Amino acid sequence: MRTELLQKIIENLSDSIPVKNTILVCSKDGDLIVQTDHGIEVDLKRVAVQVATMLGVSSRIGTSLNIGTNIELSLAGKTGRIFVFKLNQNFCLAIVAPNDCNIAILNIVTSRAIKTILAGEII
Repeated sequence: MRTELLQKIIENLSDSIPVKNTILVCSKDGDLIVQTDHGIEVDLKRVAVQVATMLGVSSRIGTSLNIGTNIELSLAGKTGRIFVFKLNQNFCLAIVAPNDCNIAILNIVTSRAIKTILAGEII
C-alpha cells in the first residue's frame, strides 16, 4: 500500500468538496488507514470501526434483498451526513459532511478520486 500517495489523493478530494468535511479510508476490519481532519471532534478510529460494521451489515442486507453487492451507502442525520464508498473487497472510503453539501459534486469528485486510487493500485 502506498499510504503517502493515498493521503495526498484524499487531501485533494477534501479540497475539491466545497464544504467542511472529513475523509477517512479504512479496512473492512475497521483499521483506520489515512484521514483528513478538518475540525471534526470525534474519535476517527472508532468511526472507522463503525464504517466497517456498517458496510458489513449493508452487504448482508443487499444479499437478503437480492439487490447485489453494495458499493455506496449514505446516512443522514440532523446536522450532517456520512457517505461510504466501497473501494474493493478490503477497503472503503468515508466522507463526513454537513447536510448542506452538494451531493452531486461530492459524488463526481469522489468518483474521480476512487478511479485514481484503483487505477494506480494504491491499495
